[in-house]
Amino acid sequence: MKEKRYTDCLQQKQTPTRRRDNHALKNVISLRISDDELEFLQRLRTTSSKNASEIMREAFLSLQRTCSPGFQN
Repeated sequence: MKEKRYTDCLQQKQTPTRRRDNHALKNVISLRISDDELEFLQRLRTTSSKNASEIMREAFLSLQRTCSPGFQN
């Protein structure tokens, strides 16, 4: 019986083709927040069962509606 070599295994390994989600969000915003803001965000995450991105999107949408009364979503 022939032993498999490490290089043979590497050649046989196929990486699965990654499916591209056309609805995936691709823009990233990075921001610095204070310890108090982080603590508040963590409490929001716990009580709402939402992740930080969802919370910040909702805050942004709320701000858009306040600043732009004609804004529709």
